[in-house]
Amino acid sequence: MEGMRSYGIFSKEAFETFIQALDVTWKGMAGIFIVMSLLFVAIYLLGKIKHQDQDPSA
Repeated sequence: MEGMRSYGIFSKEAFETFIQALDVTWKGMAGIFIVMSLLFVAIYLLGKIKHQDQDPSA
């Protein structure tokens, strides 16, 4: 195994694959968070609009 650097018990290829998987994972998690935030804002605004239509004195 000359020339191959080992990262603990993993080979270099396994370590690079792990880093790529983490990269994909955080991008997916960020995307889910953004979509959930947009849905929350849309539901909140629709609730406010509906509330104003029902009770104009508020």
